[in-house]
Amino acid sequence: MSRWYPNRIDAMEGLFVRKHALAVSLYNEVQVLFVKEDKAVTHREMVTTKFENIKETIVYYPFSKVRALRAIRYFKALFYGYRQVLAQGFSPQILHVNVLTRVGFFAYLLKLFTHKPYLVSEHWSRYLPHGYYATTTALHKWLTRLVVKNAAYFIPVSNVLKSALDSFCLKNSNCRIVHNTIEDFFFEHSTREKRNVKRLLHISCFDEKAKNVKGIIRAFGNLYQKRQDVELVIVGTGQDFNSIKLFIEEEYDKIPIALVGEQTPDEVVAWLHSSDVFVLFSNYETSGVVLMESLASGTPVISTPCGIAPEIITKDNGLLVPFADEQALTEKMEWMINHQSNFDKDKISRSAEQFRFRSVGEQLSDIYTTIIEGRNKGTSGAAV
Repeated sequence: MSRWYPNRIDAMEGLFVRKHALAVSLYNEVQVLFVKEDKAVTHREMVTTKFENIKETIVYYPFSKVRALRAIRYFKALFYGYRQVLAQGFSPQILHVNVLTRVGFFAYLLKLFTHKPYLVSEHWSRYLPHGYYATTTALHKWLTRLVVKNAAYFIPVSNVLKSALDSFCLKNSNCRIVHNTIEDFFFEHSTREKRNVKRLLHISCFDEKAKNVKGIIRAFGNLYQKRQDVELVIVGTGQDFNSIKLFIEEEYDKIPIALVGEQTPDEVVAWLHSSDVFVLFSNYETSGVVLMESLASGTPVISTPCGIAPEIITKDNGLLVPFADEQALTEKMEWMINHQSNFDKDKISRSAEQFRFRSVGEQLSDIYTTIIEGRNKGTSGAAV
């Protein structure tokens, strides 16, 4: 069960949750339950599909402008979807919740009435210093602590996020970091084309507050003043795409910056393999999947110490740069270009092995086994 998950309204929403489910499905039977408010429907609508090894049940329910009614419809849709999953013959031994708080409270209620254990994976940046969790209501904070405290396991996706959660007393004695995961095809290397121009790459959801794309552009502009054998490619789309596009047209229209828009996974891999350096200049991240993907492809990275960056970036695979320090970023870009021979793409790729589906799936399966063995001495588990 998840707060976010890919659906017919937004195919990218919670994609990292689906990847976790796929990793788990290598070792367990997995049923996903997700509910989504939909302005296009007037009655509840359930869609059940198979995606690779996982069965997905999505319940769409009508939109309401009344906040209380929206909450009621949300929980009614969850309860309806859960009953339908049971009616289809799936009987979960473990409830795996992704993203607090509402779906976690539903799992807590199920535990009270059915005694099924649940665990929580948390991904949300709202707990970080730039987030808004500190301003939520006292009731919401109390419910969140209740859900976390009663979970069989609590699983933040990075140490940075765990520290932020700890600061709000969102703690559980059974806590373990399990990172996000990436597909194996990122590890399938191709021969890099030889070019006279060095390519720097950024992949973004174009949320300027978080990603600081304009900071990358300004730093690259400074670099281009010093040397013209460089180009910047920016992949992705999002809420600030048009404003960033206008910013480039007005301020940097004479230098080689390409906005290539949203790309397929295969195209993203191609860009990574054809680039010399990947750049992430985020103000905050809970994880940093693009860092995993870059390293898997053998591409060295420059990143602020956001998300998992301090945990995985070493002298052998990249450089860290201080938050918002554009001069330092310019210097790191130039150093990286001048020292390409210092980096071994195979060694860089090996540093990302821990993020493969099989590795993350094994970690989560180990947790499931621990929970189930503690409950009934060794029955194999399933997750929903």
